[in-house]
Amino acid sequence: MFCKTCGASLPDGAKFCTACGAPVIPEAPVLTPDPAPTKAEPILDMPEPTAPMYTPVAPEEPAYASPVYASADALVPSNVSDSVFNWGLAGLICSLFISILGIIFSAIAMGKAKRCLNDYGFLPQQAKTGRTLGIIGLVIGIVSTVLGILLAFVLIGAMAYSTRILY
Repeated sequence: MFCKTCGASLPDGAKFCTACGAPVIPEAPVLTPDPAPTKAEPILDMPEPTAPMYTPVAPEEPAYASPVYASADALVPSNVSDSVFNWGLAGLICSLFISILGIIFSAIAMGKAKRCLNDYGFLPQQAKTGRTLGIIGLVIGIVSTVLGILLAFVLIGAMAYSTRILY
């Protein structure tokens, strides 16, 4: 080891220079890295795996398929929507000729439409048409019944008035 100030040779472990008296700063030890292990020598004593630990399995079916939408009308049985339509049509036709019967048939059509709406949550197009025919038949039946009753009162009044004049 040598003195950094004067360059004199110093004994190992000296704290001051014997020639100039300067304090001796010990040199940091130079570390040499360990040689890297070669592939031939194992780092650990673990056996090499012979097979992979996880083998992914391919799915047989796709995870997502696009949904198939059916017509909403197809969810309601055809006999239900046919029944609403038939009763509504019968109510409309009967209200033109026999108003009381037309009112009854129209009320049945509207009741069946309401039951279909409660059971399935919507009305198919044919049932909507039947309900509309039932409403029209109900209105025509009520109007024709009221007009018939008024006509009957007018006729009875006219007959009573005419019989009073003649006698």
